Amino acid sequence: MRSACDEYGVVDATLLALQRTLRLLSPDAVLERLYIVAQPVPRTPAASLRRGQAILVRPLLPGDPALAAFTRIPAEVTDRFAQGAVCLGAFRGTELLGWLWFTVGAFRDHTHPVAFELAPPGTTAWDFDVYVRPEARLTAAFARLWEAAFDALRDRGVNQTLSAISAYNPASLRAHRRLGTTPFGSLLVLRLGRLQAVFSRHFRPHSRLSFRADFRATFRLDAPGRIPESTLNRSSA
Repeated sequence: MRSACDEYGVVDATLLALQRTLRLLSPDAVLERLYIVAQPVPRTPAASLRRGQAILVRPLLPGDPALAAFTRIPAEVTDRFAQGAVCLGAFRGTELLGWLWFTVGAFRDHTHPVAFELAPPGTTAWDFDVYVRPEARLTAAFARLWEAAFDALRDRGVNQTLSAISAYNPASLRAHRRLGTTPFGSLLVLRLGRLQAVFSRHFRPHSRLSFRADFRATFRLDAPGRIPESTLNRSSA
């Protein structure tokens, strides 16, 4: 327990222990805290990376053969495109190394019963499912994906991108901190049998619960003020 507290923090370690206990009663039970974080989109492109020149990043459109390599439910991928989400894929030759998704203005989550309305809608994006295959994590694929994403977001007039990071994924939280993210709230998601509930003291509505299978709680996320790019530069050093 001491080791878990050091890794996750006392509150999040306790929630993780509670989830594991709940799953002894119901294998599908979920008790998960999601941190909502914001990161600035740099106003100008950074100098292109010297390493990873062989890695090409390009958009993946519906029907692209590379989508067959996704470890995602096909219906979920279809729903993402239906929302207007953009998918970027990083390739070395014909090998797909990883991907990154984003959407502007709103996002409907497929994993948790939540949806987000982003404000200001025209200048705020939501990034999600940033993934690099384990064998490619020592390459420049991750950096190349973000380089391309920032270019695409700037072209759309976006100056901040938000995302949700699981409290149970400290490695992802650390990676996002290096990108210059700023946490500005959290949600607690509960699923136990037919009961689904979402709680937040940071966003409205502060609590929603239902026994309906199609339940979804919609939150309005007002992006924090423009984060100084010096924060991004320090965190990336």
